[in-house]
Amino acid sequence: MTRRLSFWILLLGLFVAGCTQAPQPGPTPTPKESPVSVDPSFVPADRKTPPLSLTAQDGTGLKLVSLSARAVLEGPLAFTQLRMIFENPENRVIEGRFQVTLPEGAALSRLSMKLDQGWQEAEVVELQAARVAYEDALHRRQDPALLEKQAGNEFQARIFPIPARGRKEIILSYSQELPGATPYRLPLQGLPRMSSLEITALVGKPSDGTLRPEELKVTRQGYVPEGDFEIPQQSSVSGLTHQGLAVVRVRPDLHQPESEIGNLVVLVDTSASRALGFEAQLDKLQSVLQALQARGGSMEVACFDQTVEPVFSGDVGALPDKVRKAMLERRALGATDFSAALDWARERKGKARLLLVTDGVATAGKEALQELTRDFERVDVILMGGIRDREKMGQLVRSGVVLDGAQPADVLARRLRLTAASGIPVRVEDAQWIWPEVLDGVQPGDERLVYIQLKKPAQSLAVEVGKQSTEIPLLSAPRPLLERSVAVARVASLENQLGEEKDAKKQASLRAEIVKLSTSQRVLSSLTALLVLETEADYQRFGIDRKSLIDILEVGEHGLELVNRNGAVVYEPVVERKRVGGEPHLEADGDAPAGPRDRERGVGGELAQAGNGGGVPSSESVTISEEEVSEGYGAAPPRQNALSPTVPRPAPASVEAPGGPASGQPIPDSSVSNERRQTTTGALSERVRVNDDIDAGAEFSAGDFAQHASRPRPEPVPVTAGPAPLEGKLAEVHRLLEKGKKPEALQKALAWHASDPGDVLALVALAESFEAAGKASDAARAYGSIIDLFPSRTDLRRFAGCRLEALGAAGGDLAVDTYRKAVEQRPDHPSSHRLLAFALARQGDLPAAFAAIETGLKRPYPPGRFLSYDRILRDDAGLIGAAWAARDPKARDLIAKRLSALGATMATEPSLRFVLTWETDANDVDFHIQDGKQGHAYYSSPHLGSGGDLYGDVTTGYGPECFNIPGKPTAYPYHLTIHYYSRGPMGYGMGKVEVIEHDGRGGLVFEQRPYVVMTDRAFVDLGVVKGPLQRS
Repeated sequence: MTRRLSFWILLLGLFVAGCTQAPQPGPTPTPKESPVSVDPSFVPADRKTPPLSLTAQDGTGLKLVSLSARAVLEGPLAFTQLRMIFENPENRVIEGRFQVTLPEGAALSRLSMKLDQGWQEAEVVELQAARVAYEDALHRRQDPALLEKQAGNEFQARIFPIPARGRKEIILSYSQELPGATPYRLPLQGLPRMSSLEITALVGKPSDGTLRPEELKVTRQGYVPEGDFEIPQQSSVSGLTHQGLAVVRVRPDLHQPESEIGNLVVLVDTSASRALGFEAQLDKLQSVLQALQARGGSMEVACFDQTVEPVFSGDVGALPDKVRKAMLERRALGATDFSAALDWARERKGKARLLLVTDGVATAGKEALQELTRDFERVDVILMGGIRDREKMGQLVRSGVVLDGAQPADVLARRLRLTAASGIPVRVEDAQWIWPEVLDGVQPGDERLVYIQLKKPAQSLAVEVGKQSTEIPLLSAPRPLLERSVAVARVASLENQLGEEKDAKKQASLRAEIVKLSTSQRVLSSLTALLVLETEADYQRFGIDRKSLIDILEVGEHGLELVNRNGAVVYEPVVERKRVGGEPHLEADGDAPAGPRDRERGVGGELAQAGNGGGVPSSESVTISEEEVSEGYGAAPPRQNALSPTVPRPAPASVEAPGGPASGQPIPDSSVSNERRQTTTGALSERVRVNDDIDAGAEFSAGDFAQHASRPRPEPVPVTAGPAPLEGKLAEVHRLLEKGKKPEALQKALAWHASDPGDVLALVALAESFEAAGKASDAARAYGSIIDLFPSRTDLRRFAGCRLEALGAAGGDLAVDTYRKAVEQRPDHPSSHRLLAFALARQGDLPAAFAAIETGLKRPYPPGRFLSYDRILRDDAGLIGAAWAARDPKARDLIAKRLSALGATMATEPSLRFVLTWETDANDVDFHIQDGKQGHAYYSSPHLGSGGDLYGDVTTGYGPECFNIPGKPTAYPYHLTIHYYSRGPMGYGMGKVEVIEHDGRGGLVFEQRPYVVMTDRAFVDLGVVKGPLQRS
């Protein structure tokens, strides 16, 4: 404690007095730490998860080798630049998921990724276009990255490829506000031991009407962060300006009385995102309610996630022990549906006040929530956890406040007792634009930042807040950070308008304006993403003119610099900087990241040609590009303004092909194809893969890669051959269930989930154990947890939906809801549309089901991605249309007309269909169907002699694939099997086979058969269709 106090006294003294006295030396560092010039403050954080991580889809964590942070603090504004190096521990190339939790209100500015040929900058691109471009680049075996906003203040990037045993370097930058006395905090707590941690902060100090930076530097070696790095804030800076732009601190003069608690409804978030720290959250709630007890009143308390469970009704005060115990036993599971919880709250009699204890992140249900709180006199929110959505909750409060749950319980209780002022206007003479124009939810002592664009520059402003006018002096500030912060505020004002607008045309106009401003100013919004592509040609292919875009913000030696597209510094502050703590540790010349470069690199690579037929040359091996080991990663980037040489990729690793004839047998094919197939006489046909999705007309760079293939030997292999599909803890739970040991399976699954509540497979194991125990509602909450933890992962939304459907009534509504959101997120995937359509059909909403499949058929899809999708979806439309016509004969003519416009016809004959979908990209799942007459259909032999054909053999991820038996089936039983050909970089596979039976008169019967598969070359037995499906 003495060391901490000494540091604060010293540092505050430096800020106020401007002296350069060196601090007293700290204790001797451990052998793994290098000496530091200043004893920093690492403050414990109320956070249970690391602020950033890079993992594979299957949960494999990459090691954070080093972290370098450079920050600029200018009064109430801050900018942070992070440079991270991760290491892949796997012997395979993977697609990584980079997750980062930023401070509340932070706005991302930059994502840069190191490629073989140097650093490549991300561009801000409209969200859906960015997703399509990323997947296109991924299928071309390039090096893309895609970063988008997830839940609240969490962001996630898809990064591919991360080389086997290789390194991936990433630069990430963001800006943030520091209102009031909020300190600057760099989130570190929860990170693992790093080889190197380096923090440099340039803290602006008022001097002669401007800001001059003082440098604070910290270095650590072999270090595990003990908390977040924190610097006290320069709250003496009341306003900043630069050429007509300004930001000022305002603090309304308020004298608010205390209010009665009255009749209080408390909604406690028990969704999956609250699992870490759930018990501490309940303890904080207990303390707050205890502190409110003296004010009297009554309350009703309910837990909510995707369901609502009332737990208490009585006087305001701490909950009885049995109630707290019941809440803990409920566990933190399920998706977060605020609309259902608010509907329940509105039905309470005598309600006056509503208190929500939550992280504020909605993952299910209706999104427009403001109307649902109008019946309450006051609505308050206590935000819990590190990932939170303050903006969303700010739209819900009425005459109340959004509070930080990390504050002490007595502070929270005091603020809940105080009334809050709203609708306070803000006015500035000669202002062209102000944000915010109105202050809501303000209590005595609260401070807000107001952004202003003036008609002419000024050195002070008369700011009127309500009836109070104050003259605020302005310090001259450098251009870059203030200009960016005003752009962030403009985007926020437009998004606020969008949230309140109900007219569809005006909504569309606002969305277009947000995208335009976001992309031109490099301000990430809810409608845009940061996209890294490999070459300038790739950006041009998607219509992204990088030369017309704004310069890049980078933390340089003297502060923030603007770097243009050629790597030249176009804005550089010229100031003298004072150093806090003696001489700084200097970086090597090569450590400064390069600016973006124009690159001349072909798409894909050179396909070696040999042999008389011009086909793939013969060899005894298959060279697989996924197994590249890049030597380019980890090298220091070139100096700024230096040319970036093109570094050719090393030769890919060679993997033996399974089986094959004597070498020297070329595969005769002169075309460039994404796959060569060899049919065998057995049940398994080996595929020899050549670079997927290569455009035959593309130009390739010499030496990029060479691929060879040899024909496998035709050996009969039974369908049951291959490794077990599951491994690890999930396999252990399955074995217990197969042995009928249901209680033991449930206990093992509960223990697994408790140790790692964010593991998707742990949630699958838990849900399957609940299901086996007859607890369908609990199983639905476990599957809903996948949605709650990964709300922006369309693949996981659809996977959870497939599992929820199989539960029947317990999961049907949430399945429809998550499929709707999957369509919004990825309308370019046929599976999104057909899954929603049939989920609606199963619920009996046939007009909506038809509209859903109609929408799917009317839109375009990436060329070559989803083979036979149109045939599958047209057949789907014919089935749904027949069911609708049977339900509503008067609509038959309209249905037939709409089907005709789609190129489809109404199904009038019986049929049996097996439709396969899976939720992994860039990999292949093969479908095998065997009939009762020893027939076997699969991709190389798609027809069954007894009747039926397999079509839509998708080798690039997601599906759908369909096996259709027209007429009445004649060869029962039908045995369904899938073969996980190769997981590639995506990890384990997950999906379902849906059985659809049509009686020829519009009657449809469904059966869901979900699966998970974890090992390459594994077969998954999905059971037998013994006869006509049983109608419920």
